[in-house]
Amino acid sequence: MDRFWSKVKKGAADECWPWLACADTDGYGWFGFRGRSDKAHRVSWILANGELPAGAWVLHSCDNPPCVNPAHLFLGDNNVNCADRKAKGRDTI
Repeated sequence: MDRFWSKVKKGAADECWPWLACADTDGYGWFGFRGRSDKAHRVSWILANGELPAGAWVLHSCDNPPCVNPAHLFLGDNNVNCADRKAKGRDTI
């Protein structure tokens, strides 16, 4: 846990906490976790809340890919992700 959180710029509970280490071209952080690379926001959810249910996606309420603040993350699936994207005006399909 210390290794993960050392790569995060924590702020107030309601602020985005940006990932400071390796990120992809879309801004999502990546972290070596349990012997493989995983998206940093998924690892944040697991560290804060426990294991992910099968098929669950970790989504951002803040719509900020580098954010790993557990308070800004919620669970959904592909349908919830698509509806969230559309509601936030990012539906380009």
